[in-house]
Amino acid sequence: MKYLFLIFAFIALISCSEDGLDMATREVYTKPWVNLEEMGIPFAEDIYIYPSYPGAEDWLSLSAEEQWAVCTISEGMLSDMSTAGLIQSFVSNPIIQGVTSFNNTSEYAGFQLGIKRFESLFEEISHREDAGELAAEYYLGLNKKDVSSKCFVTTLLEFLLAEESVYANLSSQSIRKIVKGIVNDEIDGEGQGTSFLLAKMLIAAQYEPFIHEIESNSRLSAFCAEQEKIPGEVFDLIEKHAKNYLKG
Repeated sequence: MKYLFLIFAFIALISCSEDGLDMATREVYTKPWVNLEEMGIPFAEDIYIYPSYPGAEDWLSLSAEEQWAVCTISEGMLSDMSTAGLIQSFVSNPIIQGVTSFNNTSEYAGFQLGIKRFESLFEEISHREDAGELAAEYYLGLNKKDVSSKCFVTTLLEFLLAEESVYANLSSQSIRKIVKGIVNDEIDGEGQGTSFLLAKMLIAAQYEPFIHEIESNSRLSAFCAEQEKIPGEVFDLIEKHAKNYLKG
């Protein structure tokens, strides 16, 4: 399966078409290819059902343009979707999952490529005032079951919550819950992505000791800006500040 994802990620990167595809037969598809309910995320009635995806019989027979098209939701449809439907469609988008998880620079660099390629979807989420709280609810509600594609969904939720346009509308209570959940290992996180979110939550909380640390520590600053690969002691530093934040 990993090899298959690498193939489709490469195809997505060289794809040149950015036109959406009107799926006239969409009603024949009734379930998303990623089982979000098994992960603890309640199914949104208006989640976009991608008509093809890696592993489907027709995926590799599609051209790059066709793969791009079946993973693109028209702007007209986006504006009518609920926030729940938008977020669930985002985290289950096959191409965004692929370019995020298999980027040679960093997962966050891949994520940035994904939201640039699917700008309309990301922008619609960013403009919803309830997006941050709902994404936090999904993230905090993830169970620890070993479910196919869960690692991809977890990482996308982490990076989505780490975007300022999304976390700007988080309540202080939700920020604290996320920090507590990560520190207490209540969330089945995904390594550097989890540490990245933890750092961003401390920034969102305007936790001054951590902000001052960023200003004086170039490695920490680089990690908080671009999720650059860094030594383990930086992760320990983030966790130390997070634990002190929770004491306040």
